[in-house]
Amino acid sequence: MISSADPVLIEALTNPEHEAAQAVTRGLHNRAIAHEFGISEQTVKKHLANIYAKLAIDDRLQLTIHLFKSGLPNRKDRRTRASSHHSIVIAALIRSI
Repeated sequence: MISSADPVLIEALTNPEHEAAQAVTRGLHNRAIAHEFGISEQTVKKHLANIYAKLAIDDRLQLTIHLFKSGLPNRKDRRTRASSHHSIVIAALIRSI
């Protein structure tokens, strides 16, 4: 079971790491993230490796759960929560864990 997310760790992410993390929660693959932000796929992989190390997690699913438990902070407004269909489904899954 994944424990409650530490917002301080989320704050430790750089802006590019935070953007990549949010793209992962939207279900984007590395190639799509690279295209969206105009960076190489290798750079996306590096951002994800840094994120995993900073948050002490192992994969995209753990990243998504971690971000949703922390309230999915947005760089523009850290109190904002995602309201898409995906966030509703994932929130329901997290509550069932």
